Amino acid sequence: MVQRLTLAVVCVALLTLVVVPVGGEEVVLSEAPAYRWTHGCSPTTGIIIMGYWDAFGYSDLIPGSNSWSSNQAVIKNAIASPEHVADYALYDDVNDAGDPFPYTDKSELGGAHTNNCMADFMRTSFSSEGLTYASTWTSKIALGIQSYTSWRGYSFTAGGNYSSTPTIDDFKHEILMGRPVKFSVDSDGDGETDHSVAAIGFRYTNGYWEYACRDTWSTSSTPRWERFRPASSSYSWGINGWNSFRPAGTFRDTMWTSAGGDWDDAGWSTGTPNQLSYASITDNASITISSNAKAKYVMNRGNMDIQSGTLTVGTLASAGAVNQSGGAVNAADTVAIGKNGIYTLSGGVLEVNSELDVSGQFNLASASADVVVENRLSFETGSTFTSVPDATIHMTGASFGNESTSSSDLTGLRNLTLIFEGGSEDFDPFESAGEDMGAVVAGFDNNFALGTLQLGGVDIGQIQLVDNFDNQSGWVGSEALYVANLILGAGSTLDLNGLNLYYYTGEISGTVLEEGGALAPIEWIKGDANWDIKVEGSDLNLLLTGWGTGTQWDEGDFNGDGVVDGSDLNFLLTNWTYPPASASAVPEPASAMLLLSGGVLVLFRRGRK
Repeated sequence: MVQRLTLAVVCVALLTLVVVPVGGEEVVLSEAPAYRWTHGCSPTTGIIIMGYWDAFGYSDLIPGSNSWSSNQAVIKNAIASPEHVADYALYDDVNDAGDPFPYTDKSELGGAHTNNCMADFMRTSFSSEGLTYASTWTSKIALGIQSYTSWRGYSFTAGGNYSSTPTIDDFKHEILMGRPVKFSVDSDGDGETDHSVAAIGFRYTNGYWEYACRDTWSTSSTPRWERFRPASSSYSWGINGWNSFRPAGTFRDTMWTSAGGDWDDAGWSTGTPNQLSYASITDNASITISSNAKAKYVMNRGNMDIQSGTLTVGTLASAGAVNQSGGAVNAADTVAIGKNGIYTLSGGVLEVNSELDVSGQFNLASASADVVVENRLSFETGSTFTSVPDATIHMTGASFGNESTSSSDLTGLRNLTLIFEGGSEDFDPFESAGEDMGAVVAGFDNNFALGTLQLGGVDIGQIQLVDNFDNQSGWVGSEALYVANLILGAGSTLDLNGLNLYYYTGEISGTVLEEGGALAPIEWIKGDANWDIKVEGSDLNLLLTGWGTGTQWDEGDFNGDGVVDGSDLNFLLTNWTYPPASASAVPEPASAMLLLSGGVLVLFRRGRK
């Protein structure tokens, strides 16, 4: 008989202190977010699972960020929208929880909204299903999740059995493959299913297995641990049903658990992955790619060392470390760097035909590495990005998203060159994230400033500035974009869309659509001979080389009088420690004076001979 999930808030009173046993094997998918109960435990659990996959290749499952702290209202609506509450859950403002019969709602009366949340697709609270407030039939959960993913533009396959307990081996397999599971549980020990949770881990300790879960009652990053066993009236938190979920089109699971070896070695659980495989590199496992390799979906929770050859994948998702020193990664869909993931690119080619989604750490460690993104490059809340100078990402029709609230986490943007070359078909959105300080050089300090923005390469480029995310906490007003070097090629178009873009150096040959915004140059720092927005030893060298003969800015003529002399030297000395945050990296002013006077003296003596 199909069992009904009772009101989850009743279970709140049943919360008890969980004693954590000691020692043993433990694996947890910690990237699964913790969301709080919203009009039903089953739709909340469904969106927790969606929030996990949102970070690993399916970034439209949750509109915007999957972070509860920064996107709570949107996530609540994804669980149970206001329309769902009005039409079904609390129709006529009636809460029928615990009533013997449901209060008739629009699922029977007609006139309901089109499905737009997980609770709709699970038919939670529908009186036509014989359900009262926040209840869901366990038989509807898997289909509801599949329908939701289809509505969001994706396709997932469900497995498991909603009315039986999995074996520990089946459950461990799903977790080791990197796939959270829905459990139907008996939270109060009466032998009946009364709650849904997202099961995200396992451990063996004190002679028995336990499962970790997001219980929908806490937003803590620490999961709830309960003993893995069937439901019974003799104890609480037993399991009475389960469902697993995987990206559609992955037909063969294969797992790598070895501490070392090559992709082609015979270490995979069911053989070397092929173009339809779901391949998992488990925690603490390591694998090297030195020849051609392929898979439909790769979940890396260990270490991947890509040295040569080509890795051809649909999606590469990483909660571990990827070190690419050569070869090529060609992702037909997405490269997703999870919040615990690190991708370091020191050589080779990274080509992403859909989205490069960074929730963890992305390091561009070589200017010779080649990165191409076709659809979207996005930095999520909590992501970090580092880059060597002159590193380049080619945007061939890709938008640029930024949901970071800490510019110090994305310092690599300051060294980065972004080349938009997607052609004339569409304008690529570009998130403006800086506090609008006006046309002042201070706008480059810790303010999401970009090194070089180039529109036009192998084809023309077209971007439109947008301000879709509040990157600047406490800042009132539209955000702006600061660019050290702006290159707007002939035939390319920059649509400011009512926002402001400030640049330090620029070559403007294309079209600018202001639409109420402004494209404004920033006055150069006197002493910054090489236009790198710093005044340091390299500028001093240029000034000394041009002493007495130079006539141009990059020769040390900072006041434009046609000669490099003491007045230019004074400008350089005045701004010697700019920017202030870099003062420790350059000589102290007194040292600079000695060095300068020595250099000028040498030039003077040479002139007297």
